[in-house]
Amino acid sequence: MKGGEAAKWVDEDMADYFLADAQAYVRNNKNRPFFLYYALQQPHVPRTPHPRFVGKSGMGPRGDVIVEADWVIGEFMETLESEGLTENTLIVFSSDNGPVVNDGYYDDAVEKLGDHKPADPLRGGKYSLFEAGTRVPFITFWKGTIKPGVSEAMVSQLDHIFFFGSLGQ
Repeated sequence: MKGGEAAKWVDEDMADYFLADAQAYVRNNKNRPFFLYYALQQPHVPRTPHPRFVGKSGMGPRGDVIVEADWVIGEFMETLESEGLTENTLIVFSSDNGPVVNDGYYDDAVEKLGDHKPADPLRGGKYSLFEAGTRVPFITFWKGTIKPGVSEAMVSQLDHIFFFGSLGQ
């Protein structure tokens, strides 16, 4: 952000800033083809959920930022729908690696797991060459074009991604 000290944001507000910018981009470019790469900051440190989401998951800050990420995606999808773009927009949601619980950032994640195994039944996780480190969600949506289903195709990319390619109206 530009403007020096006066432009610094509050970590808890980052999702709102990024969402508003992404929504504005779509509204400003809806009548022509566009590409939007929307990287979610929520799963990364520092995990600082907005106060609206604190305590919502029962899983501490890590769970709360996942609830926040889900909300952000829903809000963005509503923007695409209200702008009439879901039938002209390819949406891809994915991740760059599997789960990590203890990444040196103390947030009660290990203690709150209980019997839950984030990578189950796969071996490993983030930083691992085993399946849970490399097999990640890759979800696509294109209303009226992509039929729901499961594919065994291999896909590879880097970092958490949520991007949209639109043909405009």
